Amino acid sequence: MSLNPKFTFFLSIGIIFLFLIGFTHFQTEIAKEKDRVYQEQLRLQKENESITIVTPTPIPTSTPYIITTLMPMNIDNRLDLGTWYNWKENNASGLQQMNVSATFYKYKELENFTYYDYNWGYDFNYTAPENTEYLFAFFHIESDNEITGKDTRMYLPQLRNFALQINDMMYYPVNFDYEHSNIRQLEYDYNMYDTEKIKPYPYSFGYEESNTTEKNVKAPVLVNHQWLYGGKSNSEDGYIIFNIPKDTNKRMIYLNADFWSFGTASWRIYNG
Repeated sequence: MSLNPKFTFFLSIGIIFLFLIGFTHFQTEIAKEKDRVYQEQLRLQKENESITIVTPTPIPTSTPYIITTLMPMNIDNRLDLGTWYNWKENNASGLQQMNVSATFYKYKELENFTYYDYNWGYDFNYTAPENTEYLFAFFHIESDNEITGKDTRMYLPQLRNFALQINDMMYYPVNFDYEHSNIRQLEYDYNMYDTEKIKPYPYSFGYEESNTTEKNVKAPVLVNHQWLYGGKSNSEDGYIIFNIPKDTNKRMIYLNADFWSFGTASWRIYNG
């Protein structure tokens, strides 16, 4: 039995038509998928552009206390250890005359030291980095105007006001993060007037309310002093710690102090 020619023709046309429809649908789906992938790539790109990447700052293994430039100050006076640097201010605070004197009067070198931690209740040892040592510089400042009930005072120089100079190198004070008010190697060192044991400048030892749930519990703290009041009983005295190269020639060491508008001074460690 032979097929009708007309039937065969229309059947062929139908098959070709269905093929074309299927191919067109397939091409359309491919185009849709490409467009979907492209849109997804655009979305991810926008998300990535909106993300802020924070690069953490590395924490150094030791604090860099050495600055390889000269201290930004013009030194007015080069003084021997124990010599007074003095300035006067008339009508201080609009009240009365202020007469202030300051000096570095002593120093002590230690490669390591032991301190008593009041929070833990026992001693800790602290050793200087290799080929270095600690220089404890003893500083005293006072205002000799009499206490008359008037509040004549000035800002007390802080640790940032000091630097130790060796040739063209500057060494800034080491500010330890523990209670270093009881260093065993300084047990027999007193302030300039021998009235009390030496303490870290410009701090005093005290207590504050603890965060514990126990009542009437006070934690030991170092209180930072901000003002210098009149009268010798209000003088500030204490040690400032510097970390310097071991076996440094003492003839090359100077202790520099910046007293703002009252001038600057520099003390020689070696007086010979």
